[in-house]
Amino acid sequence: MITVQPGDIKVTVLNATSITGLARKASDALADVGFGFAAPPGNAATSGATKTIIEYPASQAEAVKTLAASIPFATLQ
Repeated sequence: MITVQPGDIKVTVLNATSITGLARKASDALADVGFGFAAPPGNAATSGATKTIIEYPASQAEAVKTLAASIPFATLQ
């Protein structure tokens, strides 16, 4: 059950892979379903990621459920 609407959530998308443009592509897909952004998409400080990770503070536990529903293959952390 979604208790926080995508429009009420601001995310930051970072690319930690070697695939150029992946953060922009993911951001565009999230924007299409209504998510807002805390910062423009960019590259993470490290690379070599092999999976999608959603990092969030405990205070955003309800909001992350909405984001996770849009990225079902992601790992929450």
